[in-house]
Amino acid sequence: MLNSVFDAMEGYLPRLTVLVLSAILLSFAHFMLIQRGSVRRSSAPSRQIALLLLTIVAVISIILSLPVSDASRGDLLGLLGLVLTGIFALSSLLLWPMPWPGLCFVR
Repeated sequence: MLNSVFDAMEGYLPRLTVLVLSAILLSFAHFMLIQRGSVRRSSAPSRQIALLLLTIVAVISIILSLPVSDASRGDLLGLLGLVLTGIFALSSLLLWPMPWPGLCFVR
């Protein structure tokens, strides 16, 4: 009985390992960088960016461990790149027009 369970899990073990290690790493990084914090609030954006980069690395490693063909894996990574590009483009688009209302009303 136990051997059949291990045989069934053998195909999922690498993916499960990557998923569990990513979750543990992100939880530890969140605790060390965000929750524990420091006295200086000026370092908060750099800690958030570090956590964002770790999350992107974890998502890429999970995508690479999926049991799909190379073409599908490439499509998933391309979709991830497109989503990240859209997020950065929209966030910078929202920050760009901020000074214009103040300049329009100055005489």
